[in-house]
Amino acid sequence: HLSTDYCNLISITMELVETLQQAIVGKTITNEYMDNVCSRLGIARLRESMANAMESARLG
Repeated sequence: HLSTDYCNLISITMELVETLQQAIVGKTITNEYMDNVCSRLGIARLRESMANAMESARLG
């Protein structure tokens, strides 16, 4: 079970690095994508915190 979790975490990490590289060149990261990643990681609260931080940054 631990090795499966580790492999899943490495896979998601690689995906996030690729997504970050795409964002640097201007590709938009959608809320749906972030919801999917957080769901796979089981991190609902982190997603809420990120949404609040993004909203605060947008408002100035």
